[in-house]
Amino acid sequence: MATATTGTLSYLFDEVTSAIAIEKYFEGPFLVPLLYNMQGTGNRRDRSSSFGGLGKFQAKSETASASEATVTQQFQKTFVQSEFALMLPVSRMVVDFEEWGFLQDLGVELGTAAAYTVEDDGIALFRDAVTGATYTSEDGLSICNNAHVNADSGNSQDNLLTAAFSMAAIKAAHVAMRKFTNYDGLKLSVNPDELMVPVDLEEDAWETVRSAMRPDSTNLRSNFYAGRYSLFVSPLLTDASDWFMMDSRLRARYLRWYQSAALEIFGDGNLDTGTRKIGGYYRESHGCTDWRWIIGHSVT
Repeated sequence: MATATTGTLSYLFDEVTSAIAIEKYFEGPFLVPLLYNMQGTGNRRDRSSSFGGLGKFQAKSETASASEATVTQQFQKTFVQSEFALMLPVSRMVVDFEEWGFLQDLGVELGTAAAYTVEDDGIALFRDAVTGATYTSEDGLSICNNAHVNADSGNSQDNLLTAAFSMAAIKAAHVAMRKFTNYDGLKLSVNPDELMVPVDLEEDAWETVRSAMRPDSTNLRSNFYAGRYSLFVSPLLTDASDWFMMDSRLRARYLRWYQSAALEIFGDGNLDTGTRKIGGYYRESHGCTDWRWIIGHSVT
């Protein structure tokens, strides 16, 4: 009855489940591929550095030499690959009676579980942005912090606020981000254009970014923020009140995901010992370098 053999079972497992698992892995409405700068890597460790000291370009006469600046390294951030895997047992009866529908269901579950793990780990950075228990910016402080500094402890800046979500709080955060400076104290071209909220604030945030008139006013005042922000909503943001404002250009530069092994489906097809298993495996590292792409609100 059965066409599977010890030599072909691993291939059959892969053939039946891989395509389905990969399909499920990519089909969900996940935010991580939209939020992170997703990069392939062949390195166990990826390093990035930030610099200051350049200042502004200086005017020069036609025959004079260009002004020379001294570059000062501020911080270095290292991203170390981690392994992720999950294996499920498969009974011999499934194999002997060619119950490939069951293996398809396993593929669905493996792909879904892998995608959920990636999404949860990616959003965990936002859940931890205030405490810095797991994820920090390159200065070693929590990503959202009241006292970000240069390597020489100068240029202290604040990207952590406490106001509840409102039009007034959006204005305060928008202005604060527009005033961020670089490591030399020069004003940056920060353009906050994204909001990220938990599902509890989804309706309020939608009204803010879509209403032509201010949702907090009764006198038909035009809404300055209408159409200004893209909106990200995640059920994995577990605090019902905390919310974030981001600059999409800087987020794409500083929020990083290094993938050294994409999702793989593998099977152990040893019929002689009666052990049959199927699993998935991937490797990645993620985090952020500079903090200037975000301002967070820890609402008490």
